[in-house]
Order: sequence, then C-alpha cells, then structure tokens
Amino acid sequence: MRNILTTAAAISVIITGVAVAKPSLWSYDKISQGLFDMAVANEIGKRCSSISTRKIKGLSFAQSLFSYAKTKGYSYSEVKAFIEDDKEKAKLRARVVPYLKSEGVNINSPETFCPLGQREIKKNSQIGVLLKG
Repeated sequence: MRNILTTAAAISVIITGVAVAKPSLWSYDKISQGLFDMAVANEIGKRCSSISTRKIKGLSFAQSLFSYAKTKGYSYSEVKAFIEDDKEKAKLRARVVPYLKSEGVNINSPETFCPLGQREIKKNSQIGVLLKG
C-alpha cells in the first residue's frame, strides 16, 4: 500500500511539474517578432556603412521585451540564458537569413543591406525605428 501511495505521489509531482512548465519564449509572438526585428536591424547596422543602429532605442526595446517576458513568469537569468543559447541563436538566424534574401540582400555583399535598411527606415517599421541613416 505504501508503494502505491509513493508512486501516486510521484506521478502527481510529475504531472504538476509538466503542467507548470513554461513554454519556449518563441511561443510569444511579441518576443519572437521583437527578437527577429532586432536581429535584422543589427545585421543591417553591422553591414551597411551608411546606416547604424540606434543603441538607446535598441536597449529600450530589448528592455520592453524582457519586461514582457517577466510578466509571463520568466526571470532575467532565464531570458539571458535563452538569448545566449547557441541553438536559439541558430533558430533566429534561420528566420533572419531567408528574410534578408527575400528582400534582395546578398549576405556576402554589404552594400545590398543598405536599400533594405532605407526601406525599413522609410516605412517606420520596428526594424526601421532601430536604425538611423
């Protein structure tokens, strides 16, 4: 009888643990899109000599994403571990590179980043807001 109670308690703990497990930060559109926008802006700022990133705006935007994650129950350490994780970086890159290519960017030609950056700035998109040029 004791083994049955112990097993039942263990199953209860496992089920409870699974029920409260947090979803990936990618599952939140605001975070997923925000990280994407920041990554695209960063690539443009690094590669186009006539456009740079707005560092204060970028920091403010990153803080807003962190604050949102915090409302979803994530700690600073969890968010930091997520954004520094190589697998998560690869997932983001797997979204960014096809987007850049679809917008006429040749990854090996820095000058092709500039027209995209100018379009984003002109549209006043979130990517454009993170850039100046």
